[in-house]
Amino acid sequence: MTLDEFLNESLKDPDFKREYDALEGWYQEELTKQEALDRIEDGKLRQTSTPPTYPLYA
Repeated sequence: MTLDEFLNESLKDPDFKREYDALEGWYQEELTKQEALDRIEDGKLRQTSTPPTYPLYA
C-alpha cells in the first residue's frame, strides 16, 4: 500500500478527516514562519559574504 492509498483510505474515516483538515491551517502558518526565517537568513548570508568596503587613503 502506498502512502497515497493509505491517506485516501484513512480520509474515509470522518474523525480522521476532521483532524487532518484541522491541521491545514497550522501547517500553512508553519510554512509561512519558515519562509520568513529563510528570507532573514538569506539576507544575513548575503550581507556577510561581501567583504567590507573601507575608504582608501593615500
